[in-house]
Amino acid sequence: GLVSGAAPDADQLVQEVVKLILASITGDERLLPPVRELIAGLKPALLQLARSDLHFFSDKQHPARQLLEELAQHSFAYERVEAEGFAEFLADMRDTLARLNPAAGASETFERVLVRLRHIWVQAEQRRRVQQQAAVQALQQAEKRNQLARQIAGHIRKQPGTVLVPDLVVDFACGPWAQVMAQA
Repeated sequence: GLVSGAAPDADQLVQEVVKLILASITGDERLLPPVRELIAGLKPALLQLARSDLHFFSDKQHPARQLLEELAQHSFAYERVEAEGFAEFLADMRDTLARLNPAAGASETFERVLVRLRHIWVQAEQRRRVQQQAAVQALQQAEKRNQLARQIAGHIRKQPGTVLVPDLVVDFACGPWAQVMAQA
């Protein structure tokens, strides 16, 4: 009846189904409270969309359904509000979802927002990879420096005159000074 428009109280059914969809998503305990609030805040736009585009209910590939799914899925990457990157993620979501005007309520609007969010997420993933790669390179460089410093310290300790040098000087030459030489 809802799909055919023959139901006498179609608007009430639309409201109830949208409410159930949002309750199902926001009821997931893995979603952080700010994300729940953002998704719940989509209710007016989803109601307007559902009233004018009943494919929202029947098409699993509908842009609005994909948007809801992807918002939830991407937010699962953050276990805490204080997690690194969550504030940026939330700000991007707020900024992008603000473009969903409840009066517009067209699937094209949801499609544009979804495309924009996907673009933002791809860029964020690329930045994360670059940062991760830089961190790996820094760790590799530090390991090489430490290995070379150990070799320099071993070479210093093997020198025949080292036994005549005070321990404080040898410790300095084999510790901090070996690190400086390895870095150079």
